[in-house]
Amino acid sequence: MRYRAARWYMGPVLAAVSVSFVFGIGIGAASATSITAAYGPTACSPTITVTPNPAAAGSVVTVVITGTCDNDTFTVTLSNGVTICTVTTNAVGTGSGTCTVPSSTTTGAYDVLVADAHGNSTSAAISVAGVTPAVTTATTAPLAFTGTDAVATSALGAGVLCLGGLLVLGSRKRRRNTLV
Repeated sequence: MRYRAARWYMGPVLAAVSVSFVFGIGIGAASATSITAAYGPTACSPTITVTPNPAAAGSVVTVVITGTCDNDTFTVTLSNGVTICTVTTNAVGTGSGTCTVPSSTTTGAYDVLVADAHGNSTSAAISVAGVTPAVTTATTAPLAFTGTDAVATSALGAGVLCLGGLLVLGSRKRRRNTLV
């Protein structure tokens, strides 16, 4: 009979403890928040800031997450579906990360979406400009020499012309002398 009495006494205690854990009712040192946090996602409200905005395709942007999402990891995705980085928040719900906008991203308006594994999410608008051109330094080399010296060619042509003129004059003078 003694066994039966103990079992009758322990049954309601075990039922009360089970109900407290299932419904989050605190008993003694246990509290509802510690039980809820251990068994499921907590709702939180993240906010984000993206700088610089606008950003060039292929450039690095900083994503800052603030709010009530402590010790949480967020996936950062552009509205075109491309994941660009992850950001983890600390114990007070703040985190930041550097993300690279893919160089293949076309110019336009996008949303930067941050979401955790529990479904907490938010977004911010960003404008993406064209690809930032790489800066190249052009070196100037002298032009290639592909011809002859124009002064020497001109002097040679003038000399040949003078020689031809002298020959014509000399042949005329000879003709006059032979005709007379």
